[in-house]
Amino acid sequence: MTYDSALHFYNMDPKLSSPQMIVVADLEDLFLPLPDDILVNLQESQEQVISLLDQIPGLFREAKNESCLGSAIKGAFMAMKHIGGKMMVFSACLPTLGEGALRAHRDNPRLLGTEKEIEILRPQDESYKDLAQKLVYVQISVDVFVAPKGMSFCDLATIRLLPQYTGGDIMFYDNFTPASQGQKLRREIQNCIHRYNGWEAVMRVRISRGWKISNFFGHMLIRSHDLLTVPNCHSDLTFSITVEMEDKVMTVDNTCCIQSALLYTNAEGERRIRVHTFNIVASNNHQELMSSVDPQAAAMILTQMAIDKALKSNLPEARNWIQNQCMQIVQNSSGLPDQGNIEFLPMYIMGILKSPALRIGNDVRFDLRTAHWARLCTLSCNKNALYFYPRLLALHDLDQADSNIGLFDEDTGVYNLPDMLSLTVESLVAHGVFLIENGQMIIMWIGGEVNIQWLQSVFGVASLEELVADSQGGTNRLQELSEEDILANNGDPLQEKVLNIMEGVRTEHQPPYMPLYVTHQNKSDSTERKFFEMLIEDRGAGMQIDFAQFQEKMRRGIR
Repeated sequence: MTYDSALHFYNMDPKLSSPQMIVVADLEDLFLPLPDDILVNLQESQEQVISLLDQIPGLFREAKNESCLGSAIKGAFMAMKHIGGKMMVFSACLPTLGEGALRAHRDNPRLLGTEKEIEILRPQDESYKDLAQKLVYVQISVDVFVAPKGMSFCDLATIRLLPQYTGGDIMFYDNFTPASQGQKLRREIQNCIHRYNGWEAVMRVRISRGWKISNFFGHMLIRSHDLLTVPNCHSDLTFSITVEMEDKVMTVDNTCCIQSALLYTNAEGERRIRVHTFNIVASNNHQELMSSVDPQAAAMILTQMAIDKALKSNLPEARNWIQNQCMQIVQNSSGLPDQGNIEFLPMYIMGILKSPALRIGNDVRFDLRTAHWARLCTLSCNKNALYFYPRLLALHDLDQADSNIGLFDEDTGVYNLPDMLSLTVESLVAHGVFLIENGQMIIMWIGGEVNIQWLQSVFGVASLEELVADSQGGTNRLQELSEEDILANNGDPLQEKVLNIMEGVRTEHQPPYMPLYVTHQNKSDSTERKFFEMLIEDRGAGMQIDFAQFQEKMRRGIR
């Protein structure tokens, strides 16, 4: 189904020579023009489906920038409510027509970086939540792909309610162009279709007597204090819970048991149940408790709680809260002979404070911040940790004769990657080339004094200027080319190593697919700014202290 100012249904009966479009323009009184033939068997109607996909770009080449998104979702709901399943929704602009129409004047850049910014980060109203609850009732999950042109406002804070309550996800392609993010969009659509899914799922979480579940985080509908509804579950979806002691009474064996039971239907129509039981030791020993803290899990939970607090109050209060929590944990572990991995917690917390999720400033637009919040609510623990603390790798010394970096290791079955560098400008050199990745994107930064032979081997150009400028002497060739154009494999061994390293990084973190962006020293574009923002151990990105000073602040309790 397609939509702009009206809904367009298609008759793809295999008996027809070509698909037939049927337009429903009355958004106030929606109806299904073909109640029995809207859904077709893909194998039987494959020719019609492919023919329609080929025609759609031409049919809507002159379409106006109008959207009746809410009505379109309701129309799709009417078509599939008797079956349920996955609904994939694609949007490129603010929905201003039909049901669930949103107000364009909510986009007020003057509120960025102020306490009132949170007003735009909250939903406009509950209409999309109400729609989501209707979808969940008939076991429909929604994945939303939002790809605005330029920096137009789409009100992600309101639209996000659909995937949030139906167990779906939201994929946001900021300032979308086919060259820069087309491959990412394609890969994520493929992943959404091909991954193993569980349908019509419910999950119950039980806990030992004397304890209680205090919070759920993630994309699901909470039906009761321990029961979750997830129409579509898969391995890319993560739920978090926090538990508290209800009574000051320890069990006989000093343990706390948590059990999750997931009931779902697989693709073969089999009803299955998957049960996980965790037995956690409870202790009154302070040293034993502090040394057992997992800093990645702690940072993940604290971040999700901070986002929740931001929505209820404002961003400055959320930032103060998460710093105070980190400070208390660090101070309570100081002086202990075995602090475990607790010393890494300030590093992750500083990373989240400098990220677009929680940093304060007028450079993080409303939709972009909301997109980061949505990602952090569904990512797994290790991917969250990489988001907090990116990985910096050197690429300029791969041609050393004794180096096996960039080569495939038969023993481990993966490509050998360079060692991680500290996230500071002190790790950079003017003749170097560096890659930084945070699980969401890859940025390659080229120093101003880079070896010309390196450029020739990897990019097939004789100078940095030739790489940047197009044939007409334009300003930025890299923004106009796709990654395939930039790194067309020419068989050079050095280029092969660079490609292998990027493939190795992507393999570790799929999904999502991480697009490559290339920038160079003193370019001062948005890509270079993002590169330096990810060097979290330095000052900047909303904080005027470096990591050493922040770590000392956490230890001494300076508020």
